[in-house]
Amino acid sequence: MKRKMFALILAVVMLVSTVVLFAACNNTGKLKVAYHTNYGGAGTIVTGMKQGFFEKYGLQIEPVGFTSGPSEVAAMGSGDLQYGYIGNGAANLAVKGQVNIIAYDKLGDSEEIIADKSKGIETMEDLKGKTLATTLGTTGEDCVNAALEAAGLEKGTGPDQVNVINMDMGNCVIAMSTGQVDAVCVWEQYKLNIKDQLGDNAVVLASTGDFDSLASISTWLVTPDYYAAHKEEVVRFVAALIESIDYWAKNEDQVIKWCADFLEVDVEVVKPLKGQAQLKTLEEYERDLNNGWMAEKFQVQQDAFLAAGTITEKVPLENYIMFDLMKEAIQLIKTTNAK
Repeated sequence: MKRKMFALILAVVMLVSTVVLFAACNNTGKLKVAYHTNYGGAGTIVTGMKQGFFEKYGLQIEPVGFTSGPSEVAAMGSGDLQYGYIGNGAANLAVKGQVNIIAYDKLGDSEEIIADKSKGIETMEDLKGKTLATTLGTTGEDCVNAALEAAGLEKGTGPDQVNVINMDMGNCVIAMSTGQVDAVCVWEQYKLNIKDQLGDNAVVLASTGDFDSLASISTWLVTPDYYAAHKEEVVRFVAALIESIDYWAKNEDQVIKWCADFLEVDVEVVKPLKGQAQLKTLEEYERDLNNGWMAEKFQVQQDAFLAAGTITEKVPLENYIMFDLMKEAIQLIKTTNAK
């Protein structure tokens, strides 16, 4: 009887060991991290990989490309991603509590509303009765909303309204080149592609930087549940991000080359984007975190969501932006680099 019981226990131990070994072999240990498939959306993560900042803080990452923030947040909610990068527009999902903002990335002025002059369009007012495409839920929509309000225009399909339709950035380029739409709001290389295709007929009607009510902030995210369960790891991840941003701010020409290679585009496509984002060195990052500058910009961002009806009530910034975590990550950087 004892021999049978011993054999049974041994069999169970071997089975459990096999399961554990199988799980270990199938778990790469890599964190899935979303980036956007453009220069601004890839710069930080590419720099971190090239400079070894993630490994420096004991992390292995697997980059996953996205073209918009909302789809990325959905993937994070389902557990398919651990960390994500978003532009300004999708930050309303953080205000609503779906994700936490764990790091400031940069302030941008990349979005432009571009129209085809050959269709009789010279100003925003000329868009009455016309169709404008952008990716809804992103900084493109934020720019469109601000520009329409400033021009006294409304969305809709009437002769005195602007028909704003949803398209991803790639399709916006195609739609403009084929005449399917009259104007678009796009960013980075997409606007360069459109300007190249339209030539002298390209006219810029507005850009993000035209409006004090907009703060086009890109950020890094985790879900609240992931943050609660992995805070120490999140601090290390943010430290790697901030070091990457610091390097990018000081070596933009090099990062342009890395991003062009990573995105598999000609470096000449990326070069014109230099200087379009306000990148911060480590010293500037710490200063603007501590003096309230970042909080001020985030409040402008939230106020814009409120004015646009994207959110329905004000929310304390500390409810969804992890300012103290960023400060902790900076201290980790200083401690690590002092060794």
